[in-house]
Amino acid sequence: MPADVPPGYPPPGDPREPGTTPPAPGPPPPGWGQPAGPPPRQWLPAVHRPGIVPLAPFGLGDVLGGAFKLLRLSPAAALGSAALASVLAGLVPVLVTALVSGDGSLDLIALDTAASGTDPFGDVRWEAWAAVGLSAGFGFLVMWVGYLLVQGMVAVAVERGLLGVRTSLAQAWAGTAGTRLRLVGLSLLLGLGSLLLALVWLGPLLLVVALADDPLVPALLWGLLGFVLWAVASVFAWVRLALVAVPALVLERRGVLSALGRAWSLTRGAFWRTLGIAILVGLITSVVASVVSFPVTLVLELLTYLLDPRWTMLLLVLGQVLSQVVAGTLSVPFQAAATTLQYVDLRIRRDGWDLELLQRAGLTGPVPTAGVAPGQAGPPGAAPGPPPSAPPSW
Repeated sequence: MPADVPPGYPPPGDPREPGTTPPAPGPPPPGWGQPAGPPPRQWLPAVHRPGIVPLAPFGLGDVLGGAFKLLRLSPAAALGSAALASVLAGLVPVLVTALVSGDGSLDLIALDTAASGTDPFGDVRWEAWAAVGLSAGFGFLVMWVGYLLVQGMVAVAVERGLLGVRTSLAQAWAGTAGTRLRLVGLSLLLGLGSLLLALVWLGPLLLVVALADDPLVPALLWGLLGFVLWAVASVFAWVRLALVAVPALVLERRGVLSALGRAWSLTRGAFWRTLGIAILVGLITSVVASVVSFPVTLVLELLTYLLDPRWTMLLLVLGQVLSQVVAGTLSVPFQAAATTLQYVDLRIRRDGWDLELLQRAGLTGPVPTAGVAPGQAGPPGAAPGPPPSAPPSW
């Protein structure tokens, strides 16, 4: 202490000296009372993508991209099931046509010659043509049921694909256990509804034609007006009831009527968005199916001019079956995957299903790193930030 300062008095310039303004306090040491470094930014949730799409509301690009990713992730469950259904559907028509074509019963040139003779169709073996027609009807029934089951199996594969899990053909089949008959019942009910809508339009039209003295004008008016009303009602019912009913039935283990009600609930307020995506997906699948099936059809039709006319009908049936196998193997699972992803998006937006999926994926929530201060709690369900650093030792 300087000699000229009396004992007990502060030295000159000391903040305790009367009339002296004390300096502003400096910042506390790092790690004590506040986090080190710049102030924390606002917490923003991250989007997790453990599988084919982000576990958050997504858009058209994610629907299309997720459908392609599903085909690569689980080809056996998606492409394999569709190929198997297509082959089984075409097997019986091809075998029956091959059996009855050997003796010339289905010779189209001979049939044309008989029709122009004195005894038209007198030598035609109608039982052979009936057998071909029945086999074609049976093949269509097998294809209808098969593709219906493919939609359910693809829905199972999509649900597992959301978590990045591959699905085999056996696993996809096992995932539809308990829902297969309900899928058939759902399809039959929707078909019956479509028939009733058509009768509402065609019934009055037939009555006008049968009862009116001059039915031309009223038949044309009701025909056009009724067609517009039928088309609008059909599209509305398809979007609100039919489009996402299959994944709702399979993935939520619902009954037929409950699945229809669930589809109605999910699409409430999302009609135009759902319709637009479905139309675009349908256009893509139609173009792809036409492109991949055209070469097969062209080659087999060319062969009809080179081989014995007895086998013309067999080549036509074989070409139709092979085209359906190629087109159906690609288009049916892609469209089913895209439709299921629409259901996933609707359910995430309506029910917050992404939170359940995050838990099933082992991600209880986004892990904040720079967005949450040390020791600060994030939103509910988020992992806690790093603990605060220990205070410095003095």
